[in-house]
Amino acid sequence: MGEGSGEHSPAGGLQFDDLFTTSERDEALVSAELVAPGFDAISGPSASLGLQDVLLALQAMIRRHPAAEELDPRTREVLAATTLPEGLADAVLGETDLGAWFREHVEAAAVPLMDHDGVEDGDQGKNRHPHDHNRDYQGESLYPSVAALKRFVPRWSDGKLRIALDLHCPWIRGGNNEQIFFVGNRSPEMWKRQQHFSRLLQQAQTGPLVHDPRHDIPWGESWNTNRLNNTCSAWMAQQPGVSVSSTLEIPYATAANKPVTPATARQLGHDLAAAIRRYLELA
Repeated sequence: MGEGSGEHSPAGGLQFDDLFTTSERDEALVSAELVAPGFDAISGPSASLGLQDVLLALQAMIRRHPAAEELDPRTREVLAATTLPEGLADAVLGETDLGAWFREHVEAAAVPLMDHDGVEDGDQGKNRHPHDHNRDYQGESLYPSVAALKRFVPRWSDGKLRIALDLHCPWIRGGNNEQIFFVGNRSPEMWKRQQHFSRLLQQAQTGPLVHDPRHDIPWGESWNTNRLNNTCSAWMAQQPGVSVSSTLEIPYATAANKPVTPATARQLGHDLAAAIRRYLELA
């Protein structure tokens, strides 16, 4: 799994610009809306020998919510939804037993930003007319970045995709919005696997940000009632070979009364890497 040439971030996590650049091979796939860093697979050393048997797709979706005037949309949301996958990437590439395992067994792809224009314009995207990016995965996609992702994933994964995670931030505060939680799939079988993965994340935690599966939202409860299967995680769940696909919500500022900072979010990324390893080993 190749390392980038850039410097490490001050907190020790690897920056996306170091890791996920748009290669010439994929350049034609990525629309003008999706700026570099874009789609680029990070491959383990055995990839050229065809020995990879598990793959991980990681998508970090950046959103801004309408009542976030008191939050800086270019820091608060990026803080949670981007620094967590930085921690995950840091764990995958680290000179540790965990990093060595990933580089031997896993090929990864990351999309650090889907709605670049929305973030730049301060348009949070939720309920955008006629729909936002995360309701654009059925039929012909409206947004070029979604269309590019839908072309890229089947070609890259070649039926071997096992885990797909879509990282979001929820509403800015209150109740479950200040918890780390998974959003349940409509399929009872997929929900069962989501809950298994959720428990593994709970067991793997070593950092200060705590996930408790009792905060996960099953399909049909609260706002999780979408019947159209037009979200990213629902689309990923339908891809050949996928064992578990889910949206994971990471709060803006506090999670279970613990502050969400670049350091704590990256630590959660390390915990997520440990949970992914355990899930794949048990599969």
